[in-house]
Amino acid sequence: MKEKKLVFRKQNVLYERRISRCREKGVCPDCRGRGVKKVLQNEYYYVEPLECTGCKGSGKFTDWNRLKVIS
Repeated sequence: MKEKKLVFRKQNVLYERRISRCREKGVCPDCRGRGVKKVLQNEYYYVEPLECTGCKGSGKFTDWNRLKVIS
């Protein structure tokens, strides 16, 4: 049980670090400022990149933060 708590704590620290770095840069943490999310694909499966649901395609941290507060 203690190991699970340590793993969750480590994941939380990494997530918070990623959020703070993206805040400094001003980019969306979900798409890292690209505005789209790439789908894993191979030679038999192709999908156009999807608009980022976190920032609605803008790639900006302010839009991501505003949408996270709403939901």
